[in-house]
Amino acid sequence: MVKRQPESNIPTIHQYLVAGRHVPSDANPNPKVYKMRIFANDGVRAKSKFWYFLRKLNKIKRANGEILSCSEVKIKLKTKSH
Repeated sequence: MVKRQPESNIPTIHQYLVAGRHVPSDANPNPKVYKMRIFANDGVRAKSKFWYFLRKLNKIKRANGEILSCSEVKIKLKTKSH
């Protein structure tokens, strides 16, 4: 017989909206802001994934950038009661 895992051990995936940009400099005082929807377990991992994808897509490293915001997106589900 196979034992079932308790429900609390199941990892939960949350949706985060992370915004970041290149650090402002004299050459570029207003850098472009990049926003991504990231699915991760927590906010720290969402920020890490943001830098991973930003480095691949736009050649911006974490040392040369800054996070402007990281907020979890709450999804409201409506159910019908019969």
